[in-house]
Amino acid sequence: MIITPEYDYQIAPIIYCAKHNQLQIRTRSGGHDFEGRSYVSEVPFVIIDLLNFSEITVDAEQKTAWLGAGATIGMLYYNIAVKSPRLAFPGGFFPTVGVGGHFSGEVGAYCSENTA
Repeated sequence: MIITPEYDYQIAPIIYCAKHNQLQIRTRSGGHDFEGRSYVSEVPFVIIDLLNFSEITVDAEQKTAWLGAGATIGMLYYNIAVKSPRLAFPGGFFPTVGVGGHFSGEVGAYCSENTA
């Protein structure tokens, strides 16, 4: 089951209901799942898709950005480019990667399934 809440206050009841019904909880941060782990499991689960939490605010003067968990790297690149031709973000090549996965370390060859 995939649930896409529109407002933050909808997330807590989703978690409560999933736990009450002994479902695993997974989140999708607006982008693709490179390894496909969000969609396969031996136990019942629910995906909370954070797609609707994709707001981005870029402050070019302060060189900062606030990102919603559902934003993608491509959305971030675009919003930075609109604010400044001199600023950039050192991210990946694929614009559909969700910022949540990117910032939590699930990046390319360094995914959690790999070891050094």
